[in-house]
Amino acid sequence: MWLDTVVTQMLSDILKMGDWVDDAECRGHPLEWWFPLEFNKQSSNIKTAKMICGRCKVRDQCLEYAMSYPQGYLILPGIWGGMTEAQRRQLHSDRYWADVDAKKLSETIPHGTRNGYLQERSRGLDHCAECLEANSAKSRANRSNP
Repeated sequence: MWLDTVVTQMLSDILKMGDWVDDAECRGHPLEWWFPLEFNKQSSNIKTAKMICGRCKVRDQCLEYAMSYPQGYLILPGIWGGMTEAQRRQLHSDRYWADVDAKKLSETIPHGTRNGYLQERSRGLDHCAECLEANSAKSRANRSNP
């Protein structure tokens, strides 16, 4: 069975998890609570697993362990750090776009140009005098050359 293979592989990876695993609240509870065969949001096992994760002092390490696995086609199955596969996939997407936004914000604005004016506007920034002048000059040039 596919689940048995995945769980066996993950259990063999426990040594790579670090010491935090020793403090996990999930230890000693039934494995099927964290690796249900069907992910029904109403499942009492999933609710129980998430409740246990909610009070776990190593929840963040557990979640980061699961998030560190290669993305794309491979997402660790089950509940990790109190999140299902779908929730972790969404978290990965949110983190990705936050990084993209941060990178865009850190890019240098070419002040004194029409492009600089447009970048300031798209970022919701106050326009500098140089960019305002460049935009005005471009607008005047466009009006005089129909």
